[in-house]
Amino acid sequence: MKQLLGRPFAQLLACQLMLQALVVVLLAAGPLNLLVQSSAGASSPAKVAAVANDKLLVAGWKRALLEWGQQIPDVAERAQFAFDINAFEQRAKAANLSSYVIGATYWHVCELLGENKTAKVSSADRIKLAMQVMHQAADPTSIDQGRHNTCASTSLEKRVYSRDPNCAADAIMQIATTGSYKAADGVVVRFDELGDPSLTPDWEAAVFRVNKANTDASRSYASQLFQVMAGKLFLQERSKKLRYEQHPNPDDSADTGTRLVNLSTGAVSKVTMSEFSPALMDCDKMYYLVTGKHDTKFSILGKPSADSTLYFSAPGAYTVTTAAKLKEALIEIQTEGRMPAVVMVQSKNEPLLSDAPNSESVWHEMTIVWFDASTGNVYLDNQWGRAKDHLGRPDGLACVHYTVLFKGIINAANAR
Repeated sequence: MKQLLGRPFAQLLACQLMLQALVVVLLAAGPLNLLVQSSAGASSPAKVAAVANDKLLVAGWKRALLEWGQQIPDVAERAQFAFDINAFEQRAKAANLSSYVIGATYWHVCELLGENKTAKVSSADRIKLAMQVMHQAADPTSIDQGRHNTCASTSLEKRVYSRDPNCAADAIMQIATTGSYKAADGVVVRFDELGDPSLTPDWEAAVFRVNKANTDASRSYASQLFQVMAGKLFLQERSKKLRYEQHPNPDDSADTGTRLVNLSTGAVSKVTMSEFSPALMDCDKMYYLVTGKHDTKFSILGKPSADSTLYFSAPGAYTVTTAAKLKEALIEIQTEGRMPAVVMVQSKNEPLLSDAPNSESVWHEMTIVWFDASTGNVYLDNQWGRAKDHLGRPDGLACVHYTVLFKGIINAANAR
């Protein structure tokens, strides 16, 4: 506790008692607007821990969210927000997420909703972000990449929302209120540098609504900010001469709006998979940068090749050479509580071949939600929309047997 907070325990206890007394008073008085407004932009580790580790205070922040939801102008969106708060809490309890994680998630969403005159994102857009963060925390399988080459950062986002939703909420809060994000290693990436339009919702994010069926697998504004953050972090780790940006309006149907800016010359270039993409991502390292956790052995890769390693880097990944080895890896990941896992799949092999039969030959990252060892079925969450998820839902596709998945993670030429 002392190491986590960097403060003496007596100070933490005093802070906790003070906040608890404040919540009790406000709960008795009615609306919690004052509590939310006073918290905006002030999420010190001691405050967050004091709030989140007390069940009474967690209940207080939940009520604060529900009451702040009344400012959402659309009736259906307001109802969806309340539904997502309750759905998140049910999911969190089923997944054995701690009171700290639940409470800190509420805290950071409250910070998005609170009055903040210096925030980099408008109040109206912060309300949208709050709704989207709660929706994605309630159902991480709802997160998609849209028309962007960001399958790896989308898998990272899904895993963070699944296991550490407080870290996802904190990231969006930091970006929206300060225009920057500070990673676990102290590295800071900025969204508000001169000429960087990454804070502006792109053509997908601008029209995204959580209470409408996401039939086109478009990307939310919250996911835009998270995935651009991942791209900026990844690039800053490797180059001080380039800046990763998301431009709001594409030039044509083949343009994702993703750009690289040469900081020396000012030249702006479109991002292609061969040049750079957040798909080229060290999964273990990126997860640490966002959560502060040294979590490894949750990635699965087929036998390395010049093609596959170009798009996938994870020192702690399972490298499987047979279907039996894949099954062993899945059982180990599940037994040790490391789900969801991520896996790299070839688009010209099943299960992706049926999902996108006209796709070019590319490597695509997917999320493994669950493995049923008794049937051999793998529950695969795709990033291409709910209809392409292999989760056995009525509005999606059937689960995939691990022997079929194995054929998908080896080179296309070897799978036929």
